[in-house]
Amino acid sequence: MSALETKENRRNKLGAIYYVFGLFMILFYLGMAYIMIFSPIFAERVSDPLRYGMGALFFLYGIFRAYRLVKGNVK
Repeated sequence: MSALETKENRRNKLGAIYYVFGLFMILFYLGMAYIMIFSPIFAERVSDPLRYGMGALFFLYGIFRAYRLVKGNVK
């Protein structure tokens, strides 16, 4: 195997790892949005406007990350 093929294989493996990590982070941000908005976990400690605002920000950032992931993989 040449050095160029080895480098290309390594790049493909890293790309797959970054893709899976990106998917995990999207699920994390959308899950946090759900928890902040619909779950009673933070209801006692955080005021409603702050919870809803943080939930909306988590949701929007999760959508943004999903857009970047899809945009980066479409060629």
